[in-house]
Amino acid sequence: MINTFSFSYPWWYIIFCVAAAIGYALLMYYRDSRFAEYSPWFVRGLGLLRALSVFLITLLLLTPFIKTIKEETKTPVILIAKDRSESIGQGHKKEDITATDKSIDELASELSDKYDVKRVSFGTDVHSQLKDSLNDKSTNLSQLFRYVADNYADQNLGAVIVSTDGIYNEGSNPLYSDFKFSAPLYTIAQGDTTQKKDVYFQNVLYNKIAYLGDKFPVQVDLSAYNCEGNNTRLTLEMISGTQTKKIAEENISINTKSFFHSKNFVIDANQSGVIRYRLRLSTVSDEFNTTNNVKEFFVEVLDARQKILLLANAPHPDMAAFKAIITQNKNYEVELAYAKVFR
Repeated sequence: MINTFSFSYPWWYIIFCVAAAIGYALLMYYRDSRFAEYSPWFVRGLGLLRALSVFLITLLLLTPFIKTIKEETKTPVILIAKDRSESIGQGHKKEDITATDKSIDELASELSDKYDVKRVSFGTDVHSQLKDSLNDKSTNLSQLFRYVADNYADQNLGAVIVSTDGIYNEGSNPLYSDFKFSAPLYTIAQGDTTQKKDVYFQNVLYNKIAYLGDKFPVQVDLSAYNCEGNNTRLTLEMISGTQTKKIAEENISINTKSFFHSKNFVIDANQSGVIRYRLRLSTVSDEFNTTNNVKEFFVEVLDARQKILLLANAPHPDMAAFKAIITQNKNYEVELAYAKVFR
């Protein structure tokens, strides 16, 4: 800790403080007849006290202050983040994953001798506690970088080490993310750059809410790699309890190495509630990963029809005509009742 004494004004202003103190003391006590009967030393003592008090008062007018500099040494923080998504388990053998985890543990142990090592795991979300299971359905790298910025931006962050296969399917592209921390970023690559033979759903676009009696579209984007010359079958199913109903099916011929196909379905919303739908792609020979050949989505079908009551005193042909005209609009539900029996 370092303390320094300073003034708000230039230090040489103290000369004026001394001059004011001496001048005021001389004005009050020098050859003043009121102190003739006192000894010279007593008068000089009073003058000295007067000069000292005036000096202190004027010195305070210069606004003195004490500046304290406190130095605190903090150990740099090293953050190690491990990818715990399903793609890690699908793309690597179990023994390779175990060996990588062991190497990361050894790295953390070595760094802990000089640094404050923090460890997190991530997938769909960031977990402050390390996870052993590889069961996160998605990977969001931009969420990890936001977590680092929110929790460690104001700390002495020395480095961020990320162990991942680089596959992300949520959030923004990490190559173009705006990192809110200045620490260097290091990666431990677990991915295989060789693209395996695979057919998969790239995207499914649908309305989360539909109305009973309407039709709603579903757009299915599928891709295939290294499957040229093969065929796959796209199937759309509706699942109700233990029953599965096939809605549509289409055979797709894969004619390029990097294949993309978009298919639109129109589904009838013929029952209300939360309806479960499943998309399937049949596997091709020697396909590396088959778990991404199935995609499920849910649509909430609302019964939003307006209920209209036609109340008559007695049967009349016009009432039937009114009902027939109103029910032409599918958003209206009409009930005909008579006053004598209506409750």
